[in-house]
Amino acid sequence: MPLRHGTKAVATGLTATALLSALSLTDGAQTAAADTTALVRVNQVGYAESGAKEAFVLTRSAVAGARWRLLDGRGGVVAAGRTKASVGSWNAAYPAVYPIDFSSVRAPGSYHLVVTGTAAGHSPVFTIGHAPAVFSKPAADATAFFQAQRDGADTIPGQLRREPSHLNDAAADAYAWPEFTDPDSDTIVAAPKKIGGPVDVAGGWFDAGDYLKFTETTSYAVAALQIAALETGAGPGSALGAEAQHGLDWLDKMWDQKTRTLYIQVGLGSGTESGSVVGDHDVWRLPQADDTIATTGKAATTGTTGKAATAGTAATTGKAANAATADPSLRFLANRPVFRAAAPGSLISPNQAGRLAADFALAARRYAATGRTADVAKARGYLATAAQIYGLADTSPGQLVTTVPYGYYPETSWQDDLAFGGAELALAARKLGDPRASAWLTQAAHWAKGHQSEADADTLNMYDTSALADLDLARALKAAGEPKGLAVSYRQLIGYVRGQLATGQRRAAADPFHAGAVYDDFDADSHTMGLAATARLYRLVTGDSSYDTFATEQLDWLLGANAWGTSFMVGEGTTFPECTAGELGNLAGSLNGTGPLEIGAIVNGPNGSEQFSDGLGDYLDGMRPCPPSGDPYSAFTGHGSTYVDDVRSWQSSEPALDMDASGLLAFSLASR
Repeated sequence: MPLRHGTKAVATGLTATALLSALSLTDGAQTAAADTTALVRVNQVGYAESGAKEAFVLTRSAVAGARWRLLDGRGGVVAAGRTKASVGSWNAAYPAVYPIDFSSVRAPGSYHLVVTGTAAGHSPVFTIGHAPAVFSKPAADATAFFQAQRDGADTIPGQLRREPSHLNDAAADAYAWPEFTDPDSDTIVAAPKKIGGPVDVAGGWFDAGDYLKFTETTSYAVAALQIAALETGAGPGSALGAEAQHGLDWLDKMWDQKTRTLYIQVGLGSGTESGSVVGDHDVWRLPQADDTIATTGKAATTGTTGKAATAGTAATTGKAANAATADPSLRFLANRPVFRAAAPGSLISPNQAGRLAADFALAARRYAATGRTADVAKARGYLATAAQIYGLADTSPGQLVTTVPYGYYPETSWQDDLAFGGAELALAARKLGDPRASAWLTQAAHWAKGHQSEADADTLNMYDTSALADLDLARALKAAGEPKGLAVSYRQLIGYVRGQLATGQRRAAADPFHAGAVYDDFDADSHTMGLAATARLYRLVTGDSSYDTFATEQLDWLLGANAWGTSFMVGEGTTFPECTAGELGNLAGSLNGTGPLEIGAIVNGPNGSEQFSDGLGDYLDGMRPCPPSGDPYSAFTGHGSTYVDDVRSWQSSEPALDMDASGLLAFSLASR
């Protein structure tokens, strides 16, 4: 599907091109032949009326004083000016970037920027309005993304027409970790060995563009969703509250309280080189195909019709099949293995223990807040689970336990997670009148102090939760009267978070589009939304609005005010990812030919150009080619980064739980 930006008609009935031509006449001879085309980048969703508002003009050569006008929905000029000095070069093709500030405009409505004179161009239509009106849709769509990622019997059809899937996970067998052919590979040497089961690990969310399920990523997502619910007042019965509960219920299954066993993963990534074992990444299909693959011996790879094939392929009945498979190579698709962190009763990797403790303690806070007797009883149960897991944390770890293999998510930071778990335990205990609150406060302070000198410290994302930990720990300290003798003080905690924001702010000041994240590496969008969320939470805790403009700039960047001129969130704005690198979006999109349906998915975004040096590879069997041809974003590769909207582009187009978790939190806070 071709890009849609710039094709929208304005409210006057004129096309953008016609409007541009009409306005150009008022600029006299100078505009009659503009020196260069202007690409106008804006937040395509819109701007909060009381916040900063900035657009950017990209040109192929330096220009002097191009004229800009901001038009309302009736074509009236509400602001105007001329571009000033360039804020820097983007790449050789676009050596100049000019900012346009229209923060003075506050009236709600639809608007459109037009540039004439020494450069000529126009923006998509965008809105200015009350923050809830502008950002509630992205927040709701992010929740819808999690609904679309659901696995198990409790799926929600939604736009992707989801069906129940992986029902056999309700009686999964546990397996020993397989041996891999290479430390940097997920190809296994031989089939893993069964060591236990059955265990019920049905439900949860698919991690990303595949169908694996991890506690590593789900624990971060559940924390973000619950914090968003607490901060916005969304109760357990709201869509957001229900989705947080869906993730939490699966984590509850992955932790066996009786045997003190933590299961960390459902599904096998890749199979063997010989094909004697087939893994999740080896077959492109819809997830419901896996349940019936046992009786057919072949995986369905839904084609352009979107209908399940007949003889010889998996049907889509939604019912679990028998355990035996017609083709033994497919047995780990039909009956997916579950992997545990360690032997029953063992200490738990502290990254997992800290985040899981935070998840259950946050649940205790959410239910205790309702004041209902049944909910308070449930809150006490969640607090007990959190305390049990936290007490088993391994505080002298070697390599952290994340996924199988570790290389899927090679986390190295863990003291931030223990600080996070301790802070949430302290807050929940105080809410419930539990006397252990003081002890958990002391432990959280100890780990928060330790993280401040921990290697690989970062800004908020799945690998570093210190911003969430420190801000809630600061709240807990205030609630306790700021007791003396702890490892860190309220002021030190706030100072550390302010340092993270300052790091992002320095990057933004040096970037033509005010990006605070590093976008020539993985997880640019997750970091961007993490910074926006951190700034909002910081203001809620401290009352300090110093970083409000910075937070707005990050939302702007994600939603289109970037070099590529695209929103990195499906369905938001006029130009957005249409070829997400995932099976659900790719195959469901072929059901009715309406294009991108994975609404609310936030993709990785730009990545280091070296990640694309070997190209995108071939289409997998069953993969729907997307886009039909060409790469409309290739001209905007710059600053060491590349963005490709292609179903094969796992480097930049794959959605994932952690991306959307950060985004959902940021948009929920922005919509307050």
